[in-house]
Amino acid sequence: MTTAIPALETEVELFATAARGTEVALRDELRELRFFQPKADRGGVRFNGTLVHAFRACLHSRIAVRVLVPLGKGRADDERTYYDAAHALPLEAFVGPGQTLACSAVSRQSKLRHTGYLAQLCK
Repeated sequence: MTTAIPALETEVELFATAARGTEVALRDELRELRFFQPKADRGGVRFNGTLVHAFRACLHSRIAVRVLVPLGKGRADDERTYYDAAHALPLEAFVGPGQTLACSAVSRQSKLRHTGYLAQLCK
């Protein structure tokens, strides 16, 4: 599993979340805002861009709820691999002393299915 915070100019796949039923409207809005090839998906819209694009989408979109930036991606065949990858994330770049962190998990086609447990394990 690879973990890395993308550099400001590195292009990554971003995901703008949306309320159910508004994914197509969000896709159209992102097209109007000149984002490159946004694709509606369940729960939001996928599009490629840099961190600057993520900030711009947050600032200008009226439909997006959040814009998610991946901090890591890869396979985790067991709990230990998943934990080690989460532990390797340099979260101190985002969360300072005295601040809190919320974790959530999504599992698709995996042996690791209990998303509540995965979120706790990540935290």
